[in-house]
Amino acid sequence: MTNKLIDNKLYTSINQNVPTSPGVYLWKNSSGEVVYVGKAINLRKRMKQYFEGHINSWLTPIMMEVICDYDFIIAKSERDAFALELNQIKKYNPIYNIKLREKRNYPYFVFKIQKNELDIKILSEIKDKTKYDYKFGPLTPNTQYSDFLDILINYFLYSEGLKIINQDNTYWNNKLDLIKNIFTFKDDWFYKELQKREIWFSDNMNFEWALKYKKGLNFLDKIKETQITEISNMQILHFFAFEKYNDKVFISIRFYQNGSLIFVEHINKEWKGIISDFIEQYLNNFYLNTNYSPNKILIDCIYKDNELMFNDYINSKIFYPQKGILKQIIDNLNEQNHSIVMIKNKYMNKNNLNNIWIDIRNSLNLNSLNRIFIFDNSFINNKKELCGVVDVYDQTGYVKKMSKVNNLEKYKLNMIKQSDVQFTYYNAACYLNSNILYKIKEDDIFIADGSIQQIKEIKEALKQFDLNNKVFGLVKNNYHKTDKLIDENGKQIKIDDITFKFLSSIQEKVDKRAKFYLNKNKNNNNKSSLLKIKGIGKQTESKLLNYFKTFEKIKKAKFSEIELVVGKKFAKLIYDELNKEESN
Repeated sequence: MTNKLIDNKLYTSINQNVPTSPGVYLWKNSSGEVVYVGKAINLRKRMKQYFEGHINSWLTPIMMEVICDYDFIIAKSERDAFALELNQIKKYNPIYNIKLREKRNYPYFVFKIQKNELDIKILSEIKDKTKYDYKFGPLTPNTQYSDFLDILINYFLYSEGLKIINQDNTYWNNKLDLIKNIFTFKDDWFYKELQKREIWFSDNMNFEWALKYKKGLNFLDKIKETQITEISNMQILHFFAFEKYNDKVFISIRFYQNGSLIFVEHINKEWKGIISDFIEQYLNNFYLNTNYSPNKILIDCIYKDNELMFNDYINSKIFYPQKGILKQIIDNLNEQNHSIVMIKNKYMNKNNLNNIWIDIRNSLNLNSLNRIFIFDNSFINNKKELCGVVDVYDQTGYVKKMSKVNNLEKYKLNMIKQSDVQFTYYNAACYLNSNILYKIKEDDIFIADGSIQQIKEIKEALKQFDLNNKVFGLVKNNYHKTDKLIDENGKQIKIDDITFKFLSSIQEKVDKRAKFYLNKNKNNNNKSSLLKIKGIGKQTESKLLNYFKTFEKIKKAKFSEIELVVGKKFAKLIYDELNKEESN
């Protein structure tokens, strides 16, 4: 019996016989040996994921090739499923159950008030997380934290070279509050104090301590420059991104404390199971016997529907952000993680592209394939900005000379009905209405960012220029991730896993480029509106940009913030004009 027939038979059997209860499932090979044990909140849903294709990188070819049968055990509860899983793993010792050991400890600053003294030190292992009054970390290597420790001890525990004694706990609590303010950047008094001391030690030829204070300033700079003000009041946040490629899972990690990025890591692990099982095991092990005590653990919202099963500790802290700054951080981390996957696996090398090209040609029933043209647009509702991008690829990779950015604002102004569908047509028509038209060949294909409606709009634009090239669509799911490739009739096309990742990556790139140029146009428009304000010139504009960095931040700034930079008179002119624009 072929693997495909076995897969179909197993899938049907699971769909009919496996309950939706929590429990443990066992995959078996042709000899009846248990090769993998997993747990699930919903047994049927989790087991079916193994057969539902590569769309979310869940297909695990090596393990699936040996699976011929299954068994399952219903658990009384989710907690009971944990114990059952461990029991079955010990019993069968399956070859595909890999223990994910994550016992790693990184240093922390720890502060403890006891016996009318303040203790300040760095610890690599914290056995009792509740023992200390304040912790900051984990600390990434090469951040010069040991010099900063010396500075903290010297500044807060000594006075004129002598250790401070005979002070009560109230005194030390006040000192600890000052230290907390340093790490949360509520004010810059300590930074200024360090600058003064660096100069003083340098002037007095004590270069050892001058260098130490310089390193202390560098330590604070490094933390400050990565701070995200929108999450400065959210204490400790741990972000994770996961992506599976073949038999490896790539993980990118970021830790923030009071808005400051304090820890970054990129790793990969061997894993032949599905991504859901990996995330469960990885996070459950990650926080086992470690110093970490986050307020929130955050992963992509695409995993929310997977009904992941965590221990009580993780369940109390896990979040799946779907909007706002937390979602933006997750998206950015996912993008960075995906880039690492691409670099490690060299998606874009010549051999892989040749194989991808052959798979696309065969999957789409094409006699030949010359180039791929992929379209996307980006816009802001109720604003004039509208940008279209067309990226072009051939068998050697990205074709820069044929790729193009279209400013479509003039078309948007004349549209009665404004939507992504109409914008798709104008993006395609604008692109074709150029010298590019004469370079298009019959075996070029066009890919819309969207479904049937977007495909039809590109077909209509092609028709206007007497072209009849084939058009396909890359459809995204509710989480704005590539979900499937469809033809002109809306039928899903099955493609190889590596090919899917390639198409997903070029869709992400064209989307990113469209957003980049939209923001660029928006900033240019903002710039124009600033200089239109009577009495505001380039010098004032430069001052504002040096302080706020972007026009968007200027528009969102409070009156008092603008006043600090340009004075009360100009601040009133700018604030009133920008807020008038916003209300319009």
